[in-house]
Amino acid sequence: MPDAPRCPICDSHDLRTEPPFASCLACECVQQSWPFDARRRDILSRQAIAAPNSERIESARRIVDMLQSHVHGRRIYEVGFGDGAVLSAAALKSWQVAGIELAQASLACVPDLAATVEIGDFLSRDHEHGDDAGSYDVVLFSYSLEQMDDANAAMEGAAELLSHGGIVYVELVPLSDLNGRGPERARNELPQRVLFPEAEHVRELLWRHGLTIEDETTGVGWRWIARSR
Repeated sequence: MPDAPRCPICDSHDLRTEPPFASCLACECVQQSWPFDARRRDILSRQAIAAPNSERIESARRIVDMLQSHVHGRRIYEVGFGDGAVLSAAALKSWQVAGIELAQASLACVPDLAATVEIGDFLSRDHEHGDDAGSYDVVLFSYSLEQMDDANAAMEGAAELLSHGGIVYVELVPLSDLNGRGPERARNELPQRVLFPEAEHVRELLWRHGLTIEDETTGVGWRWIARSR
């Protein structure tokens, strides 16, 4: 029997189901209805990954520069590295890089990093007892946290990977911003997303896992930088 559905932010089982969504009556976070759409994993694992263009490469470089201003070490783990632009930019600046991604096609974008990245599900890794527990100064979720079946488990795994005083970087589009971009955008993203939070839900999630927010910024999406306490 599967576990009873619960809120991925506050763990409440008090949910109101209105397919295809389920809303938490405790914190009002929205997720896909239980069980999650079985197509999502197939969509993510089979998706085509385009090589980063010049604009994306420059954006990734800025992200790495910004991260570098928040930490002393240079060890980064990216959850859902996609086209590998951020990891490649970090490697060019002599960072130790690693990451995980569901899409097999992503490996073609990072041939030089194949030894340090893996194809698989972040939630299936043994973070606490793995060889890399406590190894990273930065754990990065760039538009990937909302694809996790369990945001609490994802953040717990990130916390296990962090070194003392390390930071978690989260970037995503809150539901209100997504709706503001029109119903077509929301429909297109639905199959790939489990979590549809607002900014306050991300704040709560970070705090629950021993992380103190140092920066919250709006832009293409919302961005949070939070340090382990």
